[in-house]
Amino acid sequence: VSIGGNTTNGATDGGNLSGGTLAVGASGTVMGNTVTFTFGDIANTPDSTTDEADRIRVQITARLTDDPANADGQTKVNTGQIDYTDSGGTVITLPDTSSVDVVEPNLDLTKSFSETEVVRGTTLDMTLTVTNNGTAPAYDIVLTDIFNNTNPSGDADLSNVQVNSVTITSEPTGANTDVSGSVTGAYGTSTVNATMDRLLVGESVTLTVNITVNPNATPVPLIGVDTLTNAATVNYD
Repeated sequence: VSIGGNTTNGATDGGNLSGGTLAVGASGTVMGNTVTFTFGDIANTPDSTTDEADRIRVQITARLTDDPANADGQTKVNTGQIDYTDSGGTVITLPDTSSVDVVEPNLDLTKSFSETEVVRGTTLDMTLTVTNNGTAPAYDIVLTDIFNNTNPSGDADLSNVQVNSVTITSEPTGANTDVSGSVTGAYGTSTVNATMDRLLVGESVTLTVNITVNPNATPVPLIGVDTLTNAATVNYD
């Protein structure tokens, strides 16, 4: 990132430091989970002050693997070290460690209807709310609710329900909710498809879905003891 405070791409010295062979902007050598930076022989001009002019800064970007072993609340410890030879020919090794807490998103999906009992031809509203109750942002969120007789969640035949419209009731900045992939206006093929770019911790997106029960449905759905159960799903990274 910088040598002696010099951030000019390609620079090999700066401040009180000179003689380095690794330039600003150069990449380290990666072997497995180890990154190595080799600077060669470096001279540090003394000035009785230790400041940015005497420092070499490097930046390593790493990604925590999506593995059950890396669970929310865990602490991961990383150790780095510098090896050098002093003016007397002695090899010196200086290690240091730093830790990071593992955080994860945790999305909850809630659904409610404006009516609890309806008959054929009834139009009502369904509310879908996605909330991030985790400890980290969630990305690339996909919400799906299918109204047909092949609903993958195993619901009863919902082909007699038509989605009329899907409206974004509320969303936070950065969610960029898109419902244009929803299929509306037809019995048997209606689908709610919504995507969201991001939900930060504690943020929610609410959708209002206007639906109609087929007035010509046989047998009569959602009346008396007949009940149709519908489930929506949400996926995220």
